[in-house]
Parts: sequence; C-alpha cells; structure tokens
Amino acid sequence: MEHSPLKLVIKSLLLASAAPLDIARLSKITEQTPTKIQEAILLLEEEIKADELLKLKYSSSGWSLVLQETYVPWLHKLYEQKPQRLSKALLETLALIAYRQPITRTEIEIVRGVAVNANIIRQLMEQDWIKVIGHRDLPGRPELLATTKKFLDDFNLVSLKQLPLIETASVNYPPINEEASD
Repeated sequence: MEHSPLKLVIKSLLLASAAPLDIARLSKITEQTPTKIQEAILLLEEEIKADELLKLKYSSSGWSLVLQETYVPWLHKLYEQKPQRLSKALLETLALIAYRQPITRTEIEIVRGVAVNANIIRQLMEQDWIKVIGHRDLPGRPELLATTKKFLDDFNLVSLKQLPLIETASVNYPPINEEASD
C-alpha cells in the first residue's frame, strides 16, 4: 500500500471511528508498520491544515478527526443536549484526584474538610474519569483512585503535565504520578 492510499485509509478510519485511534491500532487494522502509519499521518496532517471543516487532533488515546471549533455551536443545536451539570463538590474531588493521584477517599476528605459523598465517586467512575488502581497498604486497605485516559481525552489533555499549575502557598503537594493515568 502506497502512502497516498494509506493516508486516505487512515483518514476514513479516523472519520468513521467514534474514539481516537492510536498508531498501534491503525497499524494492526491496515497491516502496515508503525513507521508507515506515522508517515501517512504526517501527510494527512499537512492536507488537513488547509481544511476549513476538519482538524486532526491528538489526545492521550490517539488520533481523531474533529470539526473545527467554528462549527461546534451548530452541532449542539443538532443534538439539543443539555450540558451536564457538575457540582462544586464533584469538581473539587476530581481536581484532587487529578493533581494528587493516586489518592484515597480519606485523603480527599482530609484536604476538603468534609466527607466525600459515595455518589460523587460513583458518578466519576460512571463517567469513566476515575478508576481504582490498587489499595493503600493501611488498615482497611483503602482504594487508590486515579484518573483515566477518558478523563484526559474529555478535558483535551495529552498528559497530566498539561494540567494548569496551581499555586500552593502553604501546602506542599506530592509530584504528579504520570503513570497513574493509563
């Protein structure tokens, strides 16, 4: 398969896929080497730069073709979905997990100063933004919570290092554990 047809095959796969596709998956589908896939993506990237409708987007899960931001308001009108309302408590809990992962529910409660409602953890797990990655070696073996690739994708992040910096006047937070989001 030559580069040009491969580029078109990759473009069609990215258009048809509901989720981003990584190099390994594209390589398996097309039966081409990862190097050839990367070369074809570079060609596609050059072609797409001039496109007024589409753009090639890279996320933690791989590549996808998405509409330019200019056209997103019309899509919202097409689907007429109400935006999901996220409570302050849910956002605080998600932020603590994202910045301090892996973290236990008790550690979240200590920082927030209030108990974490079980529905918040359940909602974050149902949204697939967090997951249990193990247990802390303490009495009761509390669950260790961390963010997922879907969290990164939904918040347009390639890695946790892209999270906005927070000012920590009097608190020393541990460094971000990049391996926690897989």
